[in-house]
Amino acid sequence: MDSPGFWTTPTIHDYGKSHFLPNGAFKPQPGHTYKIVFALTQGPKTPGEVNPALDVVARAVNLYVASGVPLHWDSALTNPSGRGGPNAEAAARHKEAT
Repeated sequence: MDSPGFWTTPTIHDYGKSHFLPNGAFKPQPGHTYKIVFALTQGPKTPGEVNPALDVVARAVNLYVASGVPLHWDSALTNPSGRGGPNAEAAARHKEAT
């Protein structure tokens, strides 16, 4: 379904398209604390692309925030390994150099 407004990216704009279901079977509770670890095991197809696994991370963040869970950047951890690791390492080196 691609009607206007169906897919949203309320917190991480342009990534992690989600469709919030207010009466869904699982809805994160605003008063709870969540700690999530995402394993990034696959890298992008070309070096200039964003790792597609980061879209999954963005989708989770968008859905949790849409449910009213406060955004705390220490609540989600990415663990790059295998083919998912080189880009993360390059990004860390770039950050150190700038």
